[in-house]
Parts: sequence; structure tokens; C-alpha cells
Amino acid sequence: MNKMCGKFKPFLTIWAFFFLFVPILGHAQSDLLSREKTLSQEMAELSKLTFDDLMNLEITSVSKKAQKVSEAAAAIFVVTSEDIRRSGVTSIPEALCMVPGLQVARIDASKWAITSRGFNGRFANKLLVLIDGHSVYTPLCSGVLWDIQDTLYPDSRDDNLFSAFVQDEIILVDDRLHLTLGSKFEHNDYTGFEIQPNARLMWMPHSRHSIWTAVSRAVRTPSRSDHDLRYNMVFPPNTLYPGSQLAVSSLFGNNDFESEELIAYELGYRVQPMDRFSLDIVAFFNDYDNLRTYEQGEPFPEASPSPPHLPHHSK
Repeated sequence: MNKMCGKFKPFLTIWAFFFLFVPILGHAQSDLLSREKTLSQEMAELSKLTFDDLMNLEITSVSKKAQKVSEAAAAIFVVTSEDIRRSGVTSIPEALCMVPGLQVARIDASKWAITSRGFNGRFANKLLVLIDGHSVYTPLCSGVLWDIQDTLYPDSRDDNLFSAFVQDEIILVDDRLHLTLGSKFEHNDYTGFEIQPNARLMWMPHSRHSIWTAVSRAVRTPSRSDHDLRYNMVFPPNTLYPGSQLAVSSLFGNNDFESEELIAYELGYRVQPMDRFSLDIVAFFNDYDNLRTYEQGEPFPEASPSPPHLPHHSK
């Protein structure tokens, strides 16, 4: 009897494995088929949209309220989830290559330089980058580490974000002329209280023509490296030139660093001459003040760390 039961153990084990995992595999296959069906339905619905429908997609990033793309008093471009699926991109920087006006450059396999309207670099700090309304700047240098951004989100989800601002939209002429006034108020530990007002005027003489102008003030608050950085570059003897002594060049932050200020002026024109074609033309002028610079300072003696040396002070 024991021998007979011993013979049936592998058989029973295989059937137990089969009955345990077949329902799981069946559920996974059903879920996959359901997702593919949903994706097919979304693609079918998107293919039915006309160009007018695409121009009427609602956005919230410009006026902090839901409005049509065609009514936004700013240069704006929408990359839909379907655009991303069809393009085959695998990262946010690759997706941003589809946006007109953005300067996207690859430094190496994992580093990118992305900005708009000048000042491009790996840690471009003249452009506010938000993901789901959250700033993704690193507080160390105010730059964006594009290779570590977590974007593995489901297709549909809820994300709650709370913020405060002051804004008023004044309708000067119904469906023709709108004036938007607003301001952002914030406080930081480096420069204290900052005010960033904004004014935008939108004129729509025709359903296919829009003209807007805007003036706004923005600041870049100092980062930790702007205040507290010390970076030493050591040059051993005979490195700079034959017979040279030990040399140290140090880069220091500035405890009196003030916020970089910007007064931005913008003038734009949007036209839709035909059903499948739209054109945005934008002119801008940016007036910067208190930009960060690197200035050469005077050498000073320093005994620690040993041996005594004469760093060259830069800030």
C-alpha cells in the first residue's frame, strides 16, 4: 500500500500544480485580453477625432483651470498617451523630442540636456518641470535628473495635489477678449518672500484665429549648492607645469546669493487655416537679473587638510 501511494505522489503533485496555476494563468490572460480590448477602443475613439476635436482638448497647466487648447493664451503642445504608444519612446526625454520649441540633446546614454528659450545644459534651471503637478527638481542644484524619474503609472489613476494661488479672469468682450491677472506667492529659507505676478490678454477675432500677449515675473530661488557648495580641485606637484608645487582650486557657494529674476514678455498668434493644420507663431523677450556667475577670487592660505596649501578662491 505504501509503495502504491509512493508511485502516485508525483502524479498528485503535478495535478496539484496544474490546478493551482491554471486559474492564475487564465486570470492573467483574461486581464491581458481586457487591456488589449480597452486599448483598441481608445485607438478607435482617437481615430474618429477631427483636428477641431484635438484643438478642443482640455488642459489646465496655463490658466490653472480646464480650458481648450485653442483658447490658451500661451504656446502649448499636447503629447497624448496615444502619441507615446505609437512613437515607441522609452523615456520622458525621448517623448519631449516631439514638442516643438524644446531643445532636447542627449549627453550620453543616461544624461540629457533639456530646456526651452535658452540656457540649455544638463542641469538646466530656467524651466519649471512638473510631473502630475509635482516639481521634479533636485534641491541640490535645481536641475532635473531625467534618468531617475518614476513614470511607471497605470493608464488611469487618481492623484490629489493641493496648492494655492490668486487669479482672476476678466471678460472684456464676450467670447472675444479676455484678461487674466494672477500671482504666485511663496517663501523660502534663502531669500524670504517672493511675489511672481502674471498678466495675459487673449483676443479671438475669429474661431480660427487667436492673438495673445503676456507679461510675467518669475524667480529661481537659490539651491543648496548655490549657498553651501565647496568643490576642491587638487593639482599634484609637476601637474600644471614642470616644477609646479601642490595647488588647490576651490569653488565656493555664496551665502549672499539672491534669487535670479526674470521679466518675460510674450506675443503669440495661433491660426487654423484648414481642418487638419494649425500654426502657432510666438515671439518672446526675457529680461534676466541677478544671474549666477562664476567669479575668480584671491588666493588664501589654508593649513587643513595637511599639507598646508594656498587654495585659489572662486565663487
